[in-house]
Amino acid sequence: MRKFGFLLFLSNLCLCTSLHAQILNGSFTTDLSDWYQLGSPTQGSGTPPGGTYANISSTNGSGGAPVTTIDTALSTVLPNTDIIFTPTQGEAIYQDFSLSQAGALSFEWSYSTFDNYPFDSAGYVLDGVYTQLEQTPPTENATPSAYQLVSNIPLSAGEHRLAFVSYNTGDDTTSTHIYITDVEVPEPATFVLTGMGLVLLALAAKPIRRLALARA
Repeated sequence: MRKFGFLLFLSNLCLCTSLHAQILNGSFTTDLSDWYQLGSPTQGSGTPPGGTYANISSTNGSGGAPVTTIDTALSTVLPNTDIIFTPTQGEAIYQDFSLSQAGALSFEWSYSTFDNYPFDSAGYVLDGVYTQLEQTPPTENATPSAYQLVSNIPLSAGEHRLAFVSYNTGDDTTSTHIYITDVEVPEPATFVLTGMGLVLLALAAKPIRRLALARA
């Protein structure tokens, strides 16, 4: 009986450890805590676009941050090959995290715009490199798109800074929005621990099956 209890304890420990996320508050369930904020991003829930998310706007009236402030904080140099505009302001959230070994980043995103000037841009910045996810289309599309999954972005062991940004150019009275949720960076070790937990649970269940057969 003691062996059974010990196996059950170990399996629960492995499973609980495996669920630990390297990114804190990656689904923004109640607020934007654990994320640094530039401008006035907000937390949202429900539809559209569904679930809980961070709403990062290219501008929010006077709530936007200057692009120089955003890019200085993120050590970002906007690549001329991807961006064909000169942004004026925007919003961003970012978080620093550390990996003990190589891992991979994943998240989901949705997009909407109240702007028909086609040069706002939204994307993510990883260790100073900006990757554009969407650029304002030539026509206004105020309905948020369905969530899209971005996964398997490789990360080396060590320190990282991840940000999500929405840039504005030109008219700052209308907004472009990017909605972010389910930001995760599990390390490979977590998958090993999950497997160990499942194996230990199976071993712990054997005494119960033997006892049930003996009573039948």
